[in-house]
Parts: sequence; structure tokens; C-alpha cells
Amino acid sequence: MRRYITLLLLVFISLILSCGEKNEKENIKIFVSDSTEESDKSSISLEFVLYDSVTTSQVLIIRDKLEHNAERILDFFKIKPVDTFKVHVWGNYENYLIAQELYAGQRYEGSRGYVISSNELAMFLTDDIEETAEHEFVHAVSLCVDASNPRWLWESVATYVANEFIDPNEINYLKNSNYPTIAELNGDFNQGNLKIYDVGYLLSEFIIHKWGKEKYLELIKNSGDLRKVFNITDTDFETEWANFVNAKYFKHMPS
Repeated sequence: MRRYITLLLLVFISLILSCGEKNEKENIKIFVSDSTEESDKSSISLEFVLYDSVTTSQVLIIRDKLEHNAERILDFFKIKPVDTFKVHVWGNYENYLIAQELYAGQRYEGSRGYVISSNELAMFLTDDIEETAEHEFVHAVSLCVDASNPRWLWESVATYVANEFIDPNEINYLKNSNYPTIAELNGDFNQGNLKIYDVGYLLSEFIIHKWGKEKYLELIKNSGDLRKVFNITDTDFETEWANFVNAKYFKHMPS
């Protein structure tokens, strides 16, 4: 939930700014980007719903980010694009949180985006909203594979596929060989458990290195059941992951 469509035949997303309709009373603007090429069978439409006077020009960067990365993301999961993808963007953080609470039943203070469904996401407008867009887009697409993954895998997948690598040498607790457990990484966002955003990429990198991408996708399909897919306990997985990171990034094995 952190701070997101050219499949093999190419997906063209073009913004039709002239079709925007603004509801002055509710301060909401809706516009649709849609391919006009009838021969483009895999094209997708983006429907933007903009709140709090967010303008179309402010979200062009989202269009560009998805346009350049969606083919890669969809291909990674072996997913075909949906017909329409809806993107909600708020300009006022309090209003964003109010909408989040109505949808999710609680607020996630500090979050910048969340997924509503496999073809719908919501975000707060920030300077790097395009990064949030790719992250949340990965979440949305992954729902087509499995919708019940534990938090550690849910965020690991998004950080890895969205290329949100953080060098372990910049993570002090890893430098000190203090690796978080799966249980810790599954901790509640609202309780300040944010380490998964630091190490999520590294977890996925380890899984794919050791077991391969197909088994990685199988893990997602099986709701992160390590014992079922890899025949390994959480404890042994944690140890092997730490060994992998230490050997690759710190050039040593843990004592």
C-alpha cells in the first residue's frame, strides 16, 4: 500500500482531455483515456476520477508511468489487460483518508495509495505519484493471481515487480545481521511495521534466485504457503534468505 498497457502487441493509452466532465458541486472530474485504434485488440482504457481540484495535467505522469511499465508487469504475471482500469486521485489528504476508511474500514495514516480491486486503485497526489501508481498497479494485477496473500508476500511482490530496490548497505538492521522474521513483516501497517518496504525486493529476489520465477508465481497462487510450495519452514526460509543477502551484498555468511 505504499507511498504503479502495451502487452505483446503493444497497448496504447492516449489521454482525451477534451472529454473531461467536471462536477463543480462535488469538485470531481472524470476523464477517460482510450485507444482509438480498432485494430489494437489488446488496448486498454484508463478512467481517471480526480478529486479536490486535481487537474488532468497533474496525472499525466501516471499515464506515462503505466504506459511504459504495464506490458512488463502484465507479462510478468502472465495476465491479460482488463477492459478498463479506474484510477482515483485525491489532492487533499484528509479526503483521501476519509474515502479509504469508507472502503477499508480504517485509515492507514502515512499511506499514499491502495487497491480497490484488480482494475481499480486510489492514490493521494504527491510529487512522486507515478511511483505509487506503479506499485499499486502491481498490487492490482497480482490480485488476478491470488487475492489472499499474507502482507509480507503482498508487499514483496509489489516492491520487486515495481523495481523498488533498496541497497542492503543502506539498511542498518541488515548490516547488523538483524533480519526481520516473517511474523514481523506481517505486522500491522498502523502499528508502524514498515520494514517490508525495505526488504520486500530482497525477499522476492531470493525466492526467484533459489526456486525460479515459476515457483515464485506458484507461491503467490498458494497464498504464500512456504511449506506447501517449497517444503520449508518459516524459520529455515528466514535463515536461507539472510544467508543469501549476506553472501551477495555483504560478501560474508552470518556467524
